[in-house]
Amino acid sequence: VEVNYQLCNYLRSSFPEAQVICDDFLNLTPEDLGTFNKILMNPPFSDSQDIKHITHAFSFLKSGGVLVAIACEGPFFR
Repeated sequence: VEVNYQLCNYLRSSFPEAQVICDDFLNLTPEDLGTFNKILMNPPFSDSQDIKHITHAFSFLKSGGVLVAIACEGPFFR
């Protein structure tokens, strides 16, 4: 899931075997995408968006699944 239209096009052309959804991840639900055993993400960092995205991603994670995300250092100090 990528919100930037130009990046979506780049990802689609670079990885034709992958399903690329051009949307705001926070607008999507597990009913839209399904649930996953593994989630790997690089969320946006500004305005604590990384924490919002990571928290939202947990709703897509199957029981016993693994979520790996890049995050700013700020949340660890707040």
